[in-house]
Amino acid sequence: MSNNTVSIKPGIGIYNVIRHTNYSKWTAISEFIDNSIQSYLENIVELEKLNENFQLNIFITFKNDFTSFTITDNAAGIADDRFEIAFRPAKKHLKSSGLNEFGLGMKSASFWFANKWEIKTKALSEDVIKKVSFDIDKIMNDNLSELDVEKYSLVKDQLKFDFDHGTQLDFFDLTDNKIRTRRDLTDIKKHLSSIYRRYIDPNSPYKINIWLDRDVLKYKHPKILVAPHYEKAGDPKAKNIEWKINFDLELEGGKRIKGKAALLEKMSASANNGFSIFRRGRVIQGSGDEKFRPEQWCGPPGQFLYKRLCGEVEIFGFDVTYDKGAFHGQNEFDKMIDLVKHLMEKHRLPILKQGRNYRVKDTIKNQKNVANKAIDDFDKVAENRKAIKEFEKELSKIDVKHDIDKREKIDKKSLQKNKINDTTFQFMWEQEQWNVNVLISSVESSKELISYSIEKSEGSNKELQIVLNSSHHFMKSYGHNDIAPYIRIAVALCISEIITSESGVIGAGLIRKYINNLLSTELLGN
Repeated sequence: MSNNTVSIKPGIGIYNVIRHTNYSKWTAISEFIDNSIQSYLENIVELEKLNENFQLNIFITFKNDFTSFTITDNAAGIADDRFEIAFRPAKKHLKSSGLNEFGLGMKSASFWFANKWEIKTKALSEDVIKKVSFDIDKIMNDNLSELDVEKYSLVKDQLKFDFDHGTQLDFFDLTDNKIRTRRDLTDIKKHLSSIYRRYIDPNSPYKINIWLDRDVLKYKHPKILVAPHYEKAGDPKAKNIEWKINFDLELEGGKRIKGKAALLEKMSASANNGFSIFRRGRVIQGSGDEKFRPEQWCGPPGQFLYKRLCGEVEIFGFDVTYDKGAFHGQNEFDKMIDLVKHLMEKHRLPILKQGRNYRVKDTIKNQKNVANKAIDDFDKVAENRKAIKEFEKELSKIDVKHDIDKREKIDKKSLQKNKINDTTFQFMWEQEQWNVNVLISSVESSKELISYSIEKSEGSNKELQIVLNSSHHFMKSYGHNDIAPYIRIAVALCISEIITSESGVIGAGLIRKYINNLLSTELLGN
């Protein structure tokens, strides 16, 4: 073994900054994948000379207790003439048009995940394995500007390395940003397969596999709506249309937008609907279930268009932040949004109108499938004696004679403090105008799912505030993707209660009170 050193200047100051980069777990891991793919793309000719069927493999593996993890690839490795670029923060890559353009990704993501990490690499053109160990506390305490590079001969020294060439990173002493559970892995898998869908596509010109904890990443494109124009729905002679459009726009300053918009065969409230924004072949914004859904394109949440419109947009000439999570030049980005909206509105295929107005005729077969699944799910809970006992206990608390005299108290300050969103509407009832405010609030400590307060204002107006608690046990179980139906039920229930009460019915509010309580139980709330 022989030793050299590598510069890590400017060192301390910038390391303190980059270890606090605003990453998500999947965007941090993406930094390493970007480096692996870029090494493959730059050296594909040499790699395929060694093996005409060469395939890039990237392995991300975790220790069972998640106390350490490793990322390995069989790309071209880091040659001596690239070492300074690889290890000095903000030392830009010579070819800044690739995926690793800022010279910060590996360093910032590594220290975001771990206080200690090491890298081993074997370059295509070299016969040694190089190893560098990083310890953020030692670097800062000792004011280090260089680190040792340990070089191991493939012949003389025994050093574990899985490939003939490539790079391996091992992470220890993990930070609070570490992957903690299998659920974390599920989320990461969902996002990474979305981010790199074009690179891992079996039909792409690339031969790339990304493995996460023994599973190879795959991306499944959602099915596109094939149906007649909404104005011809029900016409047996109407022509089926695939609701997808392509566009390619040139902008000022050498910028360009290329992509497609489509309508989903099956509506989605938070998974497949929305857009993914690509740059240099990978998703920058809108991966997994965190799609890009500007209201100018998709309309308000909960609407039919919002649940059907999807697509991909590739942008050229737009700059991004160094963590590749956002764009510089918001004015230019807003202009792009307006241009794409105009294109979709004016396209010969009226995709936005179709998305707003198309309705699927529900079939008896589908109703049976939905009913069967709902009954099966309920049966599983009803067979749980613990759930039944809890339900019986809640029923035993009902005391109509006592409860009928108790007035419901609304903590308006708490509701406003925990407000998520609201909307207002008006209607007339028996010569009175009702001004209704529907408030979505998140109050963890409250058992109230639906509540309201009503006041008389000047003249003959009623001021009604209806509150839906999104942190209620029932909403946590069933309100993940779409709460629009629950808003409608809350409005109908509260207005019905008020009208019933004002007509002289005593205890009209008890039904809502008992609904709130019973839906907190495992039997009805899970």
